[in-house]
Amino acid sequence: MSLRKLIKDTQKTNPSYFLKYFKQDDTYSIVKANCVEVEQLEAGTSCRVRDGKDFHDGTIVTFGDKKDVSNAAGDIIEKIEKESAENLEKESAKNMEKQSAESMKNESDYKAWHNKKES
Repeated sequence: MSLRKLIKDTQKTNPSYFLKYFKQDDTYSIVKANCVEVEQLEAGTSCRVRDGKDFHDGTIVTFGDKKDVSNAAGDIIEKIEKESAENLEKESAKNMEKQSAESMKNESDYKAWHNKKES
């Protein structure tokens, strides 16, 4: 068996995958290696991903077998969800503080109006 045939057979049974980041729509995607055109195989490197007849520009986040790339994608999703939850919590706290301040102002205005009315 030739080396070329051995490499092709290995790629068929255990194809490499990439985790790509697409800046134009701020998404991540797992892509088979045979759909990717890349000059340098390093995280952070720009690449082009073939989708039928179309090509999309992306950035390599990581690469490896499907399990490793899926795990990395899961880690990124967890990080995004955590940051999103923290931001939502901060925003909620700001809104509660703002509503509380408005409520106190309204109560103060009402008391001042009521006291003025009674005078």
